[in-house]
Amino acid sequence: MKFPSISLGREWKELKKFESLEPTVRSIVFYAENAGSTVHLQPLIDELTENLEHEICYITSNLLDPLLTTKNNKIHAFYIGNGTARTKLFLSLKADVLVMDMPDLETFHVKRSKTHMVHY
Repeated sequence: MKFPSISLGREWKELKKFESLEPTVRSIVFYAENAGSTVHLQPLIDELTENLEHEICYITSNLLDPLLTTKNNKIHAFYIGNGTARTKLFLSLKADVLVMDMPDLETFHVKRSKTHMVHY
């Protein structure tokens, strides 16, 4: 079995890249917690980026997520892992809309943004 290489600093670098984007680019954000998330989110992402030509941000905790290597220039994809970079992202997220399939938001360590109004 081949394991993916992991860099503990990668998540923080990706978070910094995401946070440095213009607010208009970060207007619509998708979060995929695992491989199962992509199945549910992909049709909506395709509709927004291909048919409606919106730019979106796609953030994932799945290192092997196929959207991390997408050729679609309307998708800005970032890997943030499952650790503290993800926790920090959610606490300080500035976006108009966050789309995800995480039913336990606010239950454990992943919380809503404390500094910005985001529609979940």
